[in-house]
Amino acid sequence: MTITNKKIIVSVSNDLITDSRVKKVCDYLKCKYDVELIGVKSSFNKKFSRNYKVTLINCFFKRSFLFYAEFNIKLFLILLFKKSHFLLSNDLDTLLPNYMVSLLRNKKIFYDSHECFTETPELYNRFFVKKIWLIIERLILPNLKNTYTVSDSIANFYSEKYNIKMKTVRNCASLYNLQEGKKDFKNIIYQGNINIGRGIELVIKSLKFIPEFKLTIVGGGRELDKLKKIAFSEGVYQRINFKGRLPHDELKQYTKKAIIGLLMEEPLGLSFKYSLPNKLFDYIHAEIPVLASPLLEVKRIIDKYPVGDLLENRDPENIAKQILEIYSRLDVYNFKQAKKDLNWAQEEKVLNQIFS
Repeated sequence: MTITNKKIIVSVSNDLITDSRVKKVCDYLKCKYDVELIGVKSSFNKKFSRNYKVTLINCFFKRSFLFYAEFNIKLFLILLFKKSHFLLSNDLDTLLPNYMVSLLRNKKIFYDSHECFTETPELYNRFFVKKIWLIIERLILPNLKNTYTVSDSIANFYSEKYNIKMKTVRNCASLYNLQEGKKDFKNIIYQGNINIGRGIELVIKSLKFIPEFKLTIVGGGRELDKLKKIAFSEGVYQRINFKGRLPHDELKQYTKKAIIGLLMEEPLGLSFKYSLPNKLFDYIHAEIPVLASPLLEVKRIIDKYPVGDLLENRDPENIAKQILEIYSRLDVYNFKQAKKDLNWAQEEKVLNQIFS
């Protein structure tokens, strides 16, 4: 039940099935407003449903700049003629149509930046495309007042670059009762996007040195076929369970059964350097220690809470060694305080300030 008759339209181009952040924000907003979520129709979300209105845009182009051009034009037309009071844009790839409609129809706009969009590895060596996104960013961000992002480092980066006051809403997991199930004590897990810079190929190669361990990979992306070929060539394919994309509630079941979680992102560009992946919080709430790259924000958490170890280097044999070390002292890790401090209920306090 909403507490006002105001309507907010939330738009995103990400995969709606796996984007837990958008789901958590929409679940929060539905207690305040009439919510409509607009996303991209895909083969993964044909039966997608939520307890608020969902509109899926069917795009002819499935990737590259043509997809974004088509999606933004269609999103603009939908936003222009739909009744609403507020607009929430997720990431730079939905911001232009939201901003234009906010000006044309005098609507209040909110902006959630999931990353440093123009500093992602996917835009390396794509000068023209990156230039267009930078132009959009520079034209719009300085004019926005209601903005937030996933980490303090990204918030500070944008605040200093565009003289705005961007808040931080970390993508923490929601509190839930951890029902003790049967643990697979030789299973490690990676979850998240399978694109460049995630370091998953290093973990696959490390399996040669720990033959008693298995690896579960949950997620999809452009590098998936490449990883499967690496697994075959390394002779470890039979010990890897490629689960593909899963809704977050299903994903949790695999996370809870694992014994060690992996966060292997390389610091490729500012987006990864400043990132705070939600998989870290998922591992914490599933109470499994994490082996993590020493990214700035990730290191702060692991230095503060006894929830895992930082990766010493990216050599596969050393990764295997660290996995064995974590496994040998599972009892030293403690998640109680981290779960108390790092959960979605705490982040909703910041959302209350933004959407008050």
